[in-house]
Amino acid sequence: MFNAALGFDLSPEDDMAIGGRVQDLRQRFNIKHGIEPAAVAVNTLVDGSKPAQKGPAEGLTYDLYAMRRSAWRAMGWDENTGHPLELPDV
Repeated sequence: MFNAALGFDLSPEDDMAIGGRVQDLRQRFNIKHGIEPAAVAVNTLVDGSKPAQKGPAEGLTYDLYAMRRSAWRAMGWDENTGHPLELPDV
């Protein structure tokens, strides 16, 4: 849709790179303004500590904090603090 709307010829890999840069900028902005990523608590209704009582996820639990650490590691950020480790390539 982005290509069609703006006349670009971006690949899915280009889209992912752009999205990664946007997320990196958002993370840096929040840290600069005093929001520590690791201090952001997830609501217990969605953190998986209590299994869902009904629906497609009934009885399932998951470790959202482990998933967050994995995502931070994949983004090139410190997996314990959420701080970017280096400046992204532009």
